[in-house]
Amino acid sequence: MKRTGDQKLMKELNRSIVLKTIRNSGSIYRGEIAKMNNLSPTTVASAISELIKEGIVEEIGMGLSSGGRRPIMVRISQRIKFMIGVSVTTTGLTIAEMNFEAKIKNKQVFQFGFNSKNGGDTLDFILDKIEQFTKQFDDLSSCIGISIISPGIVGVSKSMVTYSSKFWWTDIPLAQLIEDRVHLKAWVENDVNAIALAELYLGYHDHCDNLLYINTSFVGAGIILNGQIFRGHNGGSGEIGHMTIDKGGIPCDCGNKGCLEKYVGWPAIETRIMDAIAAGRQSKITELISGDLKELTPTIVRKAMEFYDQLTMEVITDVAEYFAAAIGNLVNILNPQVIVLYDEYGILPIVKDYVSKNALSPFTQSLEILPSFLGEDYQLLGAASVILQDVLHFNISS
Repeated sequence: MKRTGDQKLMKELNRSIVLKTIRNSGSIYRGEIAKMNNLSPTTVASAISELIKEGIVEEIGMGLSSGGRRPIMVRISQRIKFMIGVSVTTTGLTIAEMNFEAKIKNKQVFQFGFNSKNGGDTLDFILDKIEQFTKQFDDLSSCIGISIISPGIVGVSKSMVTYSSKFWWTDIPLAQLIEDRVHLKAWVENDVNAIALAELYLGYHDHCDNLLYINTSFVGAGIILNGQIFRGHNGGSGEIGHMTIDKGGIPCDCGNKGCLEKYVGWPAIETRIMDAIAAGRQSKITELISGDLKELTPTIVRKAMEFYDQLTMEVITDVAEYFAAAIGNLVNILNPQVIVLYDEYGILPIVKDYVSKNALSPFTQSLEILPSFLGEDYQLLGAASVILQDVLHFNISS
């Protein structure tokens, strides 16, 4: 006899299979779902009935009868429910209304305009802008909730930022603060973890149980093991930016010295290039920014790479080798199927070459190292994936 826990897991697994099939198909008949997944019609009907009650799935019309009842087509609800995604960075936040296909309908961007290390001011700004955004809706009863992703360590309950060196936050109950302010359910997740989920569910890797997402901008890793985020004991896994690579080196915001992010993050790249140009080094960058070093951005660096600018190539090659060494270590520890790299500076070829030569060969023979294809709204897609994982149970392997 099956235990209650087994029955519950099977029910959630069937629900996940049904939802995944509907989402991938766009619209589909119940009977087709049953045939495609070798499920009984009763199982499919029960799952869809629950999903319709929850406003996640809707019926959209009837097909032709082949002798029995006319089949009814269903799809992910386009009208009944929506969600709000929020992405927080060190410079500001982006807020968007999104449907259950993670399609963005309305997006607004806000810049801090002050030092984000003033943690209290940053928190107040975030809460004020979220409240301001929600006031544009006459009726919030159709909103499933708000998902906010942020730098820092997020507890396993997805409600509290336990630590953020970027904002000097400690034990901030961010979900509760949002819920108290706007009276909507809130989820909180680490930014890189959330984007890893987006790569898994909204990218091209939903076949993959073990995925490693590396962000060269945030200098962090999102780790998917057995189809779920690996969080570690306190929710702090993936903080590769704080690997010590130079004992006694450059002081870091975390209080340590010689952390990886101080050598590969944008401030480090910017400083190296600006110091070299100020010292008289010739570079294509000078032309691209018309001599104004204040105009130096990651986009300019990427353009200079395309011109094979010598200074830029030297700096970015160093950055790539640091990243590659860190990724190679993670390959040896985690043995992922796929590594997805958010490649802000064009370092993918160097990383692939280093890992193939230096990581353990049994782990690299079938390893794929790929660029991200989520597009410019990848952070908002990460926020959406947190809700999709929880509400639609996409975290259950199917």
